Amino acid sequence: MARKISYSCVLFLCILYSVTSFNLEPRIPVIKFGEPGSYFGFSVAEHLTISNEGQKTSW
Repeated sequence: MARKISYSCVLFLCILYSVTSFNLEPRIPVIKFGEPGSYFGFSVAEHLTISNEGQKTSW
């Protein structure tokens, strides 16, 4: 039983490490800040980028 718990803990820590270190584009970060109470998450959800070809990409 103790071995099963220790394997579960190791698996959980491995998954946690891979999830917390996930980044789509580490070379060109887009860092956004918001004022307290400004619904910052909604403004990030509405963020658009325009490529060189004029295509709009929603985040």
